[in-house]
Amino acid sequence: MYFPIRVNRDKSMENVLQAQDQKKSLVAEAARKIGKTRRITFVDALNEAMHQEMERDSSVFVYGIEDKMFGSNKGLREKFGSDRVFATPLSEDAMTGMCLGASLNGMRPIHTHIRIDFMLLALNQIINMISSYHYGTAGLLKVPMVIRAVVGRGWGQDFSTARVCNRCLRISPD
Repeated sequence: MYFPIRVNRDKSMENVLQAQDQKKSLVAEAARKIGKTRRITFVDALNEAMHQEMERDSSVFVYGIEDKMFGSNKGLREKFGSDRVFATPLSEDAMTGMCLGASLNGMRPIHTHIRIDFMLLALNQIINMISSYHYGTAGLLKVPMVIRAVVGRGWGQDFSTARVCNRCLRISPD
């Protein structure tokens, strides 16, 4: 679910706190409409979402350097088979190019880079290729895909990696 939050440009602490309260009330309102809530870890939420999408759409597949991804891919290979959940050799640029080719051919890949600092090796594919296809063809070509990467876990990613990801790729390293 997407919850729009308005924060004034000055981003004073008061505005940030108001935005957090606004988000909490929106989440609570959505939960009341649904009728039930539950606590779930981020890893379990990723795993559940991938299970749901793979059940719903047979063109969805998951691949990456390590197909286990700290438990987020738990049970996927057993349920959907090794044709739809598999590990790949270490080559960030080639794996990301495979993601582009698969999505251009009607598949819906979920590509997992094991570490965000190595994903930077695939920026040519991400910035110059993937991001250009939709706009360069006036919307005729679609590139439906998810590219995931692990941030943190004490691996020493520095602030420059986080800045590149946040500003260029429009993802949050938090």
